[in-house]
Amino acid sequence: MAFFLNTQPNTFGLSINDRSIQLVQFFRSGKQNYNNAKLRTVRGVGLPEGLVSSGEILQPEPVRGFIQKLLTHKKDGQGTITGKWAIASIPEEKSFIKIVHIPKEVAHITTEDVLSEVEHHLPLKSEDYYTDWMPLSTEQTEKGAPIIVAAVEKQTADMYTYLIESVGLGVAALDIESLAVARAMRGSVEPTPSSMLILDIGAHSSTAIICDHKTTQLSHMIARGGDHFTEALSAALHIPKEEAERIKRDKDVGTVHNPAWSTLAAEAQILSTEIKKVVSFYQTHFHNGNTITHIILTGGGASIEPLSTMIEKELHTPVTIGNPWKQLSSTKTITIPKADSLRFSAAVGLGLRAAYNPFSKRSLI
Repeated sequence: MAFFLNTQPNTFGLSINDRSIQLVQFFRSGKQNYNNAKLRTVRGVGLPEGLVSSGEILQPEPVRGFIQKLLTHKKDGQGTITGKWAIASIPEEKSFIKIVHIPKEVAHITTEDVLSEVEHHLPLKSEDYYTDWMPLSTEQTEKGAPIIVAAVEKQTADMYTYLIESVGLGVAALDIESLAVARAMRGSVEPTPSSMLILDIGAHSSTAIICDHKTTQLSHMIARGGDHFTEALSAALHIPKEEAERIKRDKDVGTVHNPAWSTLAAEAQILSTEIKKVVSFYQTHFHNGNTITHIILTGGGASIEPLSTMIEKELHTPVTIGNPWKQLSSTKTITIPKADSLRFSAAVGLGLRAAYNPFSKRSLI
């Protein structure tokens, strides 16, 4: 099962999550650099609740139908899909990434060495996972050679592979969702911070991704997402959830005089506390970790209007709303509103990997 290698031409990124499916395809323009990528195709379709939950595909056949719809139904400005190969992402709940150090020269490290090192970190037996790994450097440290390891549950990977192949596509690779998101977000702040935390806010949960030393060091799922803000507003204001969903994205909510403000602030404080725990863990357990100097928000929940201001106040760290398209050589063909674009971060990261040779350190951020 290949996570770090793709050799198929005209490959596109395909992201399947609890609420939607997105497809993004780029073509290279000039040098081997993400900044030279040009958008060929971008498409998205919403999913009814209950088809996918926490990354687990509960109803494969309806999901397959939505993938087919995405491939065949073209709207103005979406572009034509070329190629029959996809790179799909495996959600955080069903995957695992870790940097380990093997006390050997890189040339002599085997898969057995890596599995022996990570086996006690996996929640299931190693035979229940597909694993892949690659060296982050050829240089030895005091601990040994640094290796990034990716593992996904076989049952989940097999289901995603089945769905993609059942609509006539080939699976060029499976990627870890947090790696794809980090890849898309790397250009959101200029210059790129030496160490940053990316918070990908989904409907049911969020993923905190720490990027340091030019690679993804850590990802951690937080059991708080956009739906928690919606439910809190609905309960506090005694309004339907549909109305609460609209209010939390309203620009006018961004004032302390709005009755919704205190409710959103309380939820933001809970989320900020969880972020603090992730940062504290990183600084305690990663002895060469740098201080986090910037936080980038992405995912559908990042469009909650006052959230960036609230988190910045709680954590005393600059917060920026991410832009998955910022690395492109041209954004003229992008017609997706900014708030909706935040949902495409994983698909953009997958598409960038599909367009360029991912077998390099920079593809991991």
